[in-house]
Amino acid sequence: VTWCERFRALWGNGEWSEPSCDTGAGGNGQEPDTTVQCLESATATTDWASEITICTDDGISDPVELRTTIDVSLGENYSFVITNVNGNIQEVVNANSFDFDGTSQEAQLIYGVYYRGNLNYQLGQSISEMTADSCLQLSSEVNFLRIIKESCVEIFDCIETTLTTTNWVDELTICPSDGISDIIPLINNMGQEPGDHYAYVITDDAEDIIAVITDASSYDFEGSGDGPNRVYGVSFAGDLDFAIGANRSTITADSCLILSDSERFLTILKDGCAMGPTTRMVTGRIVSSGGDVLSNVRIEYGDNQSVRTDPQGRYIIEEVSTDAAIELVPMNNENAGNGLSSLDLVLVTRHILGLDPFSNPFQLIAADANNSGSISASDLVAMQRVLLNQSPDFIGQSSWVFIPEDTEITTSILIDGVPTSLTIPVGSDDVTELNFIGIKVGDLNSSVSNQ
Repeated sequence: VTWCERFRALWGNGEWSEPSCDTGAGGNGQEPDTTVQCLESATATTDWASEITICTDDGISDPVELRTTIDVSLGENYSFVITNVNGNIQEVVNANSFDFDGTSQEAQLIYGVYYRGNLNYQLGQSISEMTADSCLQLSSEVNFLRIIKESCVEIFDCIETTLTTTNWVDELTICPSDGISDIIPLINNMGQEPGDHYAYVITDDAEDIIAVITDASSYDFEGSGDGPNRVYGVSFAGDLDFAIGANRSTITADSCLILSDSERFLTILKDGCAMGPTTRMVTGRIVSSGGDVLSNVRIEYGDNQSVRTDPQGRYIIEEVSTDAAIELVPMNNENAGNGLSSLDLVLVTRHILGLDPFSNPFQLIAADANNSGSISASDLVAMQRVLLNQSPDFIGQSSWVFIPEDTEITTSILIDGVPTSLTIPVGSDDVTELNFIGIKVGDLNSSVSNQ
């Protein structure tokens, strides 16, 4: 006799209403499980924090540990429910953590739900509409975990620039139809490098776009036709959107965008080149042995002619005769004490005594303060006189020594001789990337400041 049949037998005394013996909880004639109950819980993260702030737009995983105040089996009787701030279901999680990387910037709430039987819900519906076959208990309105989102993307402020080429020339004349490259270095007054936030825009005379450069600070105008070109700069954030052939004013970006002044640009003029080139262009860059840009270095060439490096360490010699060799000699004999300290004297002393000999060829060059081809006590005296302001310069040596970048430099360089110039042979081609490395004499620990 089932409990339902016994209960129905008592119904006739008028004290009970007729029971149902349908299936369900306690159905099929079986006595219901009066122990079934769903407990209320609280939801938190590590250290029981009820609120956490994370960054979700940096591409780095953001796993948040999830905890509850009761000991239950996830996925059997307990789940974590992620909603928006309005309580609409976005995820149901049966794990002790959830990775929020790539989720929206909107805050989210995490509740715990204790249930028996199957959990019934639909994404997007209110959490209050969630049901279960038997009991269901959500964590209370105050016992949830709040996930606050912050953006980690750096906000870039666009800036306005003006354009020129090396030595701040804003107009050049080239020969674009002789089959010889016409690579023009490009710079701007704000020192911006092409990349994610800056580009050079090449247009024709009507300002229609010919090219947009985001990966170089130069452009080869050989084959660019007879008409003049203009070069502008564009500072931007986000993706740059443009169309070749469209006017430069149509350029847009996802975020900020500032084009350089429409009245100030670099102009590239062309000539017929009927007689062939009689001059060529020479360009290069000078950096320190530590890789720092060296500006305002004088490069002498030809018959008492010279140019200086710009703020980005570049130099350009626009018109060099094609029928004569040219020797380039960088020079800087200013501020001999720059980078010189008592520590440098100690380092040279230890080298001379064999306690800690130099293995870096650049240090060997820097320590030869009297240009004798060796390192001795005389070099210490020369360095000390400059350090104590007893002499403005090194005797027999300039403040800086410049060697060609492609020099095969070894620890025998003082014996072999230090090359300090480059000779360009006769020829009609432009010569680019004639770079030098500068070594500050007396500076053994690379403490010199740029010029």
